[in-house]
Amino acid sequence: MKTSNPIPIASENASAQRGAAVYRPIGTILKDGGLLSVDAIRAVCETQQLDGTLFGATAIALGMISENDLAEALRHQFGCCRLLGERLNVSAEVVAAYRPDDANMRPLRDLRGMLMLRHLNHCPDGQAIALTSAHRCEGRSLMSANLAVLFAQMNWRTLLIDADFRSPRQHEYFALQNRRGLSSALNGYPIAELLSWIPGLGFLAVMPTGAPPPNPEELLGRSMLAIVLEQVKRDFDIVLIDTPSCELNHEAYSVSACAGNTIVVVKNGHSSVASLKKMRDSLENCQVNILGYVLNEF
Repeated sequence: MKTSNPIPIASENASAQRGAAVYRPIGTILKDGGLLSVDAIRAVCETQQLDGTLFGATAIALGMISENDLAEALRHQFGCCRLLGERLNVSAEVVAAYRPDDANMRPLRDLRGMLMLRHLNHCPDGQAIALTSAHRCEGRSLMSANLAVLFAQMNWRTLLIDADFRSPRQHEYFALQNRRGLSSALNGYPIAELLSWIPGLGFLAVMPTGAPPPNPEELLGRSMLAIVLEQVKRDFDIVLIDTPSCELNHEAYSVSACAGNTIVVVKNGHSSVASLKKMRDSLENCQVNILGYVLNEF
């Protein structure tokens, strides 16, 4: 399977205005997508000089790309980034990466809009938001992944952190190695070396959990987590944190308290009113700002 190299747009444009467009030529997009080599781009440019046609039309005429390839490249150029499933390894469950206009993504797109209008657009610095749930298997991790992609598609410099040492999933969704990650950062490892930029979604970086620590509750309860979050908030417009469930341990409360904000994921027919009330009271006791409750119906 052909893959492309990461495109660290956010890291190269850390001072760019939130949501500002970053122009990329069609040839660059096709090269980063693994569709054209440097030699092929040079051949297209030489032919262009002779006949004066557009780059994409010339590449099609030379049989180097298809019309669909060009259409996808144009979507990327105009900020409508989605992945080509046959070329990239991101899980098909991350629907937003492939079909952001899918009807199943509408509730998350609405959530993104609500967060931007009511909360995030009024914050000059990057904000951290933990995604929590009362129980396991409520779809929190998958929702975190899709929501992160949707923010990146708005040209927001987005970081997704997997803080669920109990059952990490983000490295699986984004086909990443999980030897180093958040556990490394909490032990002083340079953060920039722990970020994985997702090819084709250049505004999205993911920090997996890394090697599972023997003491996750104590590790996430230390002051180092707050230091890490303050550092990444300076470089990203939004930081989304996937936490473990609250039913068996207290890590989610520690992470939410450091983030300052949380979204509670509730699965239809799965969460009890009593467990949600207990979770709400605990989050409020930790002085966490509950931005909202999201019902997961899948």
